[in-house]
Amino acid sequence: MRIAKQIQSLVRNSIDWIVERLPALIHREHSGNFNYLFVLIMMGIALLVRLAIAPVNAGLQYVAFFPAVTLAAVIGGIWPGIFATVIGLCLATFIFIPPYYSVSIEVIKTGAWPNLVFLIDGIIVCSSIEAMHRYRARYAKELKEARQSEQTLMQYAAIIDSSDDAIITKSLDGVITSWNRGAERIYGYSLEEVKGRHISLLIPEQYLDEESRLLKQVRAGIFVNHYETVRRRKDGKLIDISVTLSPIRDGDENIIGASKVARDITKRKANQLAMVRNEANLRAVMNNSPYLTWLKDMDGHYLMINNVYASYLQLKDPLEAIGKTDLQLHPKDMAEKYRADDNEVMTSRKQKHVEESIFDGKSFQWMETYKTPIIDAHGNVHGTVGFSKDISVRKKMEQELRIAATTFETHDAIVITDADGDIIKVNRAFTSVTGYSQEEVLGKNPRIMNSGRHDRTFFTEIFETLQRDGSWAGEIWDKRKNGEIYPRWMTITAIRDPQQILTHYVGIFSDITDRKKNEELISNMAFYDTLTQLPNRRLLNDRLGKAMAANKRSGNYGAVMFMDLDNFKPLNDLHGHAVGDLLLIEVARRISNCVREMDTVARFGGDEFVVMISELDIDESQSREEARIVADKILQSLAETYHLTLHSGEVAEVKVEHHCTASIGVTLFINHESSQDEVLKRADMAMYQAKESGRNTICFYGAE
Repeated sequence: MRIAKQIQSLVRNSIDWIVERLPALIHREHSGNFNYLFVLIMMGIALLVRLAIAPVNAGLQYVAFFPAVTLAAVIGGIWPGIFATVIGLCLATFIFIPPYYSVSIEVIKTGAWPNLVFLIDGIIVCSSIEAMHRYRARYAKELKEARQSEQTLMQYAAIIDSSDDAIITKSLDGVITSWNRGAERIYGYSLEEVKGRHISLLIPEQYLDEESRLLKQVRAGIFVNHYETVRRRKDGKLIDISVTLSPIRDGDENIIGASKVARDITKRKANQLAMVRNEANLRAVMNNSPYLTWLKDMDGHYLMINNVYASYLQLKDPLEAIGKTDLQLHPKDMAEKYRADDNEVMTSRKQKHVEESIFDGKSFQWMETYKTPIIDAHGNVHGTVGFSKDISVRKKMEQELRIAATTFETHDAIVITDADGDIIKVNRAFTSVTGYSQEEVLGKNPRIMNSGRHDRTFFTEIFETLQRDGSWAGEIWDKRKNGEIYPRWMTITAIRDPQQILTHYVGIFSDITDRKKNEELISNMAFYDTLTQLPNRRLLNDRLGKAMAANKRSGNYGAVMFMDLDNFKPLNDLHGHAVGDLLLIEVARRISNCVREMDTVARFGGDEFVVMISELDIDESQSREEARIVADKILQSLAETYHLTLHSGEVAEVKVEHHCTASIGVTLFINHESSQDEVLKRADMAMYQAKESGRNTICFYGAE
């Protein structure tokens, strides 16, 4: 009875020990050596316990060994358990079967049946525990995968909810089933207000048929990509959006609904309209010119011509000349000469004036042409701007003046002096331009109109040209009677009698103030942002192309940074566009202060700015680090507080304190491995990644 109680106590304690330590043990992975060492230790303990609680002839050896076999299978698996079973059989045969502590054929036969039962029980228990192990491992794996799937779903949900785009799902009959925060911001409705309602809630009446057509395409399994349309917000305001629709399928590939991604492109549309208006303004300036007026790039392709030039070329529309060269619009000999003149102007970086006789197929006509290089603030040449007018009448008049020096039938100002340079006659145009009447200048030298801008060498060269060639033409700055200094184009002719004795000088000039302003205005409007005076998209593209070519030669990397201001719209909404413009001007100044003079800061419109950094390092990693340093500097500068003061003549000045950050996307480039558009697109994508990463941050294209 006492032995039975001891065995019962031993089994109970073993079970308690297993229950207490089993979770920790079965989750722990051990090496094979440990498992088999553990078996030997446990079987040794079991043997000692058996010998301690009863005599050898009392039996009970299988009861003592079985907990050790079970623990071996629990800790090490099926093979350590079977190993423990075999050891138990050996110990039971050697020690506990008469004649005890010996092995013989008789001993083996005597213990065959109990040993066989113990062996089978051991195999069954070990196999069962192994099955439990495998079930537990499979269950743990499935539980881990389920948790990972749940975490992935939560991440997807967070990404969808944090997107600036509206992400909506709806049934095939147009009923809204999900609605993210981006949709709340764009449309003004909360999820509770729209879930279960028809999508027509957002659609203006005139666009209802459009939605039916789109759903029909989805039912047919067609993917609708970037479809631009108009939708209505909760407040009734109409907004421009870009829609992407894709079918939602169940496990059997049946279409059960539609997924819709909508992006508010109202601002982009407004920017596009502004660019169109800027181009329209530039065209209006050119079309207001009475001269043939044009704009060319460095390769001689026409960027723009005015109506006068189109009429001269006998084109129905000025747009017909865009992208063409002089070889496509003029006879070959004339085109080659024009191209040579363009190259000379761009190389010399100086204006060129040409007077030439041209045969138009019917008669000869004299044309006066002014060509000026288009040079940006950094001294880079980007093309030419030109003006040309028919001066056949003026040439005929000059001829008559050389004969009689009496013809004044011209709108240009005329002044006639004697051989000593004293004024003897002027016309009314002279008075209109200079402010001096004929009585005020008679007998005086034209030096009374000297602006002081030209030195003695300049006038000496004019005199020498007159003596050598008989005439001089060029630009000169003079001073009006009221003290105003102005530019004029002047032609001076020396008049000689039949004996070739100098008798008079005749000067013909015109005020070219407006022309100079037009040249500057056209150049500025074509390549610079009117608000910030930063280079625009066209000028940036030109510089980027040059930088890529230079990097190809040097082997250095360059970088393009696309940045978009965070929290800009609330400033416009709260204080108006005038304050917003002040912020953009200050942002332009700060960014420009963060880069080198050789780099380019451009504004693309709205609150988007682009920085191009050239000539970094030949090593990509080092170039990336240098670009990051510049981007960090810009990020810190833009994050500083803005103190904006709006001045108005009618009301008191308005002071606004504003905090604004930026999201910056960066991409590296080298030689022409990618197109300019591709480089800008990569920087734009990196910028949007920065915005999705929480804004006020920097993201490199292609970085994790």
